[in-house]
Amino acid sequence: MYIAKEIKSISHGKGYWNTQKIGVYDLDHDTRSMKKIGSFKRDYPSFGVETFEPFKLSNNWYALYSPDYTTTQIMELPSCKNIGGEKPDVAGFCPVEIYIPKYKIRSVNIGEEVRYFRDWENEHDSEDAAEEVHYDNIPGPEYYATFAFVQGCVWGDDSSWKLTVFDISNADNGIIKKVKYVREEEWDFTKIPWKPKPGAKSWGFYEELTDGKLKNIIRFDDFSCDTEEEAKDTKKMQFVFSKAKTARIYRDEASILYD
Repeated sequence: MYIAKEIKSISHGKGYWNTQKIGVYDLDHDTRSMKKIGSFKRDYPSFGVETFEPFKLSNNWYALYSPDYTTTQIMELPSCKNIGGEKPDVAGFCPVEIYIPKYKIRSVNIGEEVRYFRDWENEHDSEDAAEEVHYDNIPGPEYYATFAFVQGCVWGDDSSWKLTVFDISNADNGIIKKVKYVREEEWDFTKIPWKPKPGAKSWGFYEELTDGKLKNIIRFDDFSCDTEEEAKDTKKMQFVFSKAKTARIYRDEASILYD
């Protein structure tokens, strides 16, 4: 299990942004001991930890991260080597959080038929979940979705947080691809529907529908599968991130459906 922690904030003098030095650690799940395996610098004062998200693909470990604040890039683990991703863009999308959903597969006998369901981590790890259905207590191996949610803003427009989705199925070759929202005028992002706090006089004060974390905003409107192999394929998914919008993810596009 890999995690990131800020090592220090680096000052560059008056009139310049601080930057972050972020450490990458291998965390033992049982003993909770940490071993530092590398580090990177982020050219922005914050969000270095929130934008580090490890995942497993083809039995190898990688992470999405944002060393340049206008990019989402790919790190190979445990080497901490940068292997690709987006190029810096002065008018790009600026990540503040990255989330790659995890799930386990459960088989259920329905009459004479066996159906396979994905149990998503964020559906089973709440504090009020019954002990027997808590994610950690669900048996079986863990899988990662082949898409990633990135929350942030478009450079020059931080009036609201926005959401973009990446296809990460080819990340082991250094390639990630933004998914288009076909009902958002072909944009590759959509607004996260928060509302201004009552009496707010500035764009900087929002009343989040949840605590604002993608893990708590995203919910999956999932379906059962005929086989276990089909359940491992997350190319076609439907997710909900508020009562206002539903999005269906396909490999090359995501449709936003308005209530």
